[in-house]
Amino acid sequence: MMTNRPASVAPYIASPGPRPFLFGPLFLAFLPLLSLPGPAFSTEAVLVGLHDNPPLLLQDQIGQVRGMAIGLLENIAGQDGWLWIVMLAGAALLLIFFGTTLLLRARVHRKTRELRQRNTDLRREIQDRLQAQQESMRSETKYRLVVDYANEAIFLLQNGMVKFPNPKTEAMLGYSERELAALPFLNLVHPDDRDMVRDKIKTLEQGEALTSTYAFRLINQAGKELSVQQNDVFTTWENQPTVLCFLRDISAQMRMEAQMLQAQRMEAVGTLAGGVAHDFNNLLTGIQGRAALMLMNIDASHPHYRDLREIEAISKSAENLTRQLLGFARGGKYEVAALDLNALIADTLTMFGRTRKGLDLHKHLGEALPAVEADRGQIGQVFLNLFVNASQAMPTGGSITVETKDIRLHEEFVRPHQVRPGKFVKVTVTDTGSGMDEATRQRIFDPFFTTKSRERGTGLGLASVYGIVKNHGGIITVKSDKGRGTTFTIFLPASDKMARPERPHALNAVRGEGTILLVDDEKMIVEAGRLMLQTLGYTVLTAYNGMEALSIFKARHADIDLVLLDIIMPGLEGHEVFQAMHAIKPEVKVLLASGYSIKNQTQKILEAGCSGFIQKPFSIKELSVKIQEILKGARNP
Repeated sequence: MMTNRPASVAPYIASPGPRPFLFGPLFLAFLPLLSLPGPAFSTEAVLVGLHDNPPLLLQDQIGQVRGMAIGLLENIAGQDGWLWIVMLAGAALLLIFFGTTLLLRARVHRKTRELRQRNTDLRREIQDRLQAQQESMRSETKYRLVVDYANEAIFLLQNGMVKFPNPKTEAMLGYSERELAALPFLNLVHPDDRDMVRDKIKTLEQGEALTSTYAFRLINQAGKELSVQQNDVFTTWENQPTVLCFLRDISAQMRMEAQMLQAQRMEAVGTLAGGVAHDFNNLLTGIQGRAALMLMNIDASHPHYRDLREIEAISKSAENLTRQLLGFARGGKYEVAALDLNALIADTLTMFGRTRKGLDLHKHLGEALPAVEADRGQIGQVFLNLFVNASQAMPTGGSITVETKDIRLHEEFVRPHQVRPGKFVKVTVTDTGSGMDEATRQRIFDPFFTTKSRERGTGLGLASVYGIVKNHGGIITVKSDKGRGTTFTIFLPASDKMARPERPHALNAVRGEGTILLVDDEKMIVEAGRLMLQTLGYTVLTAYNGMEALSIFKARHADIDLVLLDIIMPGLEGHEVFQAMHAIKPEVKVLLASGYSIKNQTQKILEAGCSGFIQKPFSIKELSVKIQEILKGARNP
């Protein structure tokens, strides 16, 4: 046993710190040898080095131990037990080698795990980045699809310039993205709207929100004026204030609203015009009746004959004026029947051509054109007014072309005009005259609006055309440019009925016999009517209101052959009087008379069995013909 320890080992053994677990026992086994003569062996340095940083000294210590072992073998070669010492030295070397190998392998394993973890982290980071890139690409694709196929113009507005316009912006404005990039946005805005748009954009750039969208006008590359509505959102781009703009073309909507407002305005003015025309017609009935009666009782040699003829002519002119007013008031239907438009247009154009020798008149009439249910006189007046208007636009000559065809109109087209879709007859009247500018075209159908002098026009011709067409359930449009002529297009609902030929007109008043009850609240009309009827050979009973008329009819209905009945009266109106008379005598013959034309109320009375209608003012000849048609059993609704 070893009982003596070298003094140099004492500090190591007494040290409280950790000792190398592998070399402790081996070192104790070598203690007896450390006092042997030979090279100095710094055991303390070795132990301290192994204690402080064993992995870094392993290889150095292996070399030192190998050298020490060789030296020991030389010193103990002659001593006893040398074999045992050699074996211990070899074992020590093997232990050192295997220990070093284990430590290195552990370190390699640790580094391998770290590398694997690092590779895993890198792989996950790459996958995350790829996924984020794919999401970004998908998001950009969705954004591009939304923006590119949006029905609105979308763009950025920065420093007054357009950036990143979508295809709708380019199509709406007519400029490419490159052209827009060099063109200030306000240059596209209508001059009258620029200040307003500039203020709106400035408000947004200052961080204030707009309460709603705003409308203004743009001028595109072709010079066309567009009505647009814009919605703006404030944002930033490249650290600069930017406005994200959403622009919608509302030109069609504005046109539709303008058409509806125009229709409402025309309706209101038409109501007034209709009332005026009604009152004038009542007055003219009395004047014409009196003049006609006086002319029947005198010959051409009478000193007042020419004056009476002049009164009659003036009354006729006034009647034409009131008919124009009623036409504008959409009250121009008098005798509605299935009408051949081609024949009517041909007749009217021929008659017009006799007085306009300097014009070239052309017609292209469609074959197998369906009939329209209309008043022949009023529709004829429509075409005559259009021909006259065209001729006045061509004082030095030109051409008028009339075309007809059948066509089917769909809901989208007829909706702004408030008519039903279906089959229509289309008539276009085109001239090569001076044309109209936009301002004139907007007012062309207004009553009393005219570009001619007062001596040449009243401003009722085209207003009457508009009203008559509308009252027949039709549509009229106008297309014109200054210096390039004008085209009026009329659409009238087609009828399934066959066109009825026009009746021949009587040349003179037709006399008759029988008893007629004349009912009207205007004393002048009652007196004039009574005299005309008596002159024609009839016995006349008169009433000034509905109650009086019913009282007379109840008492003498067996003797009354016909009732000439006013429609608009105080108290009981015409339709109420008719219903009461029809209840008393179902076969009663009633001729309606009114300063208005056929409207819904009148049409209902006619459909209920009323015999006919005559428009005030009427001549004695017109009245006589109507009465004879009814008394002989001819119905004329």
